[in-house]
Amino acid sequence: MHRFTTIVVRERGFVPDAYIDTCLAAGYTRQNALEIILGWRQVMSNYTNHIVHIEYVSGIGLESDADGFFDKKRCRAQ
Repeated sequence: MHRFTTIVVRERGFVPDAYIDTCLAAGYTRQNALEIILGWRQVMSNYTNHIVHIEYVSGIGLESDADGFFDKKRCRAQ
């Protein structure tokens, strides 16, 4: 799955059908592919938080962002 993940990232999600067929023939499933993509969702969320400096407050969630995109009662940028 390492190679598959590399191709997903390099090709921006446009994995050639032939490579998907190779993975399926090797015993992997489309669910395995989806799990890789959903795992990247968390990575991208973390990267965003590192860049924007979102502060999480226990029991509240996001407190605010610098541009006021989120509800200011729930969000506060560092």
